[in-house]
Amino acid sequence: MTEATTSVPIDPFRPSRDGAYVDEIVEVRAQGPIPPRRGLHMVRTEHFDVHSDGDLLHVRHRVPAEHVDDDLAGLLADELFGPGWLRGPELFERIFTGTVLTSRTAAPDSWELFYRNTMARIEQCVDGPGAGRHGTIADYAPVYARAESPPRSRARCSSSAAASGSCPCASRRPVVVRRRATCPRAPPASRPRWLHDSVSR
Repeated sequence: MTEATTSVPIDPFRPSRDGAYVDEIVEVRAQGPIPPRRGLHMVRTEHFDVHSDGDLLHVRHRVPAEHVDDDLAGLLADELFGPGWLRGPELFERIFTGTVLTSRTAAPDSWELFYRNTMARIEQCVDGPGAGRHGTIADYAPVYARAESPPRSRARCSSSAAASGSCPCASRRPVVVRRRATCPRAPPASRPRWLHDSVSR
């Protein structure tokens, strides 16, 4: 359908315009679960309506808030870019950003939702098989958990040492466990730097 590029960088904290993410290439807007009548020259998939109006690409999405996570990349690839309706990494990134930003009213809240959903999805995939979702979280979740797990040589620490925090394993608990005790409004040392920046802005 189209591929577009621009020299203007993507702003992940761009304020919404009448509830939509709008930049020099795309307009992304959230839509209700029941789409309106399909328009002429519109591409419709399960989660997206796309049409072009001059130099601006209009994207309406029906991605539930609970599915705004790292698997969104797979959803875009499967429904829009894989079939060839859209092309180009820059367009992909702008629609991805717009979909996240229109999941909540404020940009920090949108990225917090994305972070929390992604971590919850990782935990779900670690605890059991991931079911029926697009993307790669189910593929990398076991690797993520293993990288954050304590080495076997440190796994024999006493329960009292672990409880007191003196056990060297305590700082290497799986991130899916640490997530339960981490508040996104907490000091920056307890959460990823990018999330701190988004909440502080």
